[in-house]
Amino acid sequence: GSGKSVTNLTILGLHDRDRTAIEGEILLDDKELLTASERELERLRGNKMAMIFQDALASLSPYHTVGKQISETYRKHTGASKKESRERAIEMLKRVGIPQPEVRVDDYPHLFSGGMRQRAMIA
Repeated sequence: GSGKSVTNLTILGLHDRDRTAIEGEILLDDKELLTASERELERLRGNKMAMIFQDALASLSPYHTVGKQISETYRKHTGASKKESRERAIEMLKRVGIPQPEVRVDDYPHLFSGGMRQRAMIA
């Protein structure tokens, strides 16, 4: 109730610009985010800024494996191949402490615990 989510949505440029009155400035690497275009914000999201929701299950698609969701995001931001992005997904799952990442990469979100889903979102 303190406004953390609303503040983060604004930083990410995911607020309704037509209905939200915001005063001040939000800077990231000396770039003003409040006046940045949607295209500029898309380039920053996932690379320079992100938001991990407390309920990660609501943020992950139940129809796609955790690995597919991580690798698709990585591909979109880097242009990597499917093989490279899958390897990166496994690497990132390992970095956040997911056991057996080479196996768990093919699991669906409901098979992960709440804490593991949050770590998968960080990955």
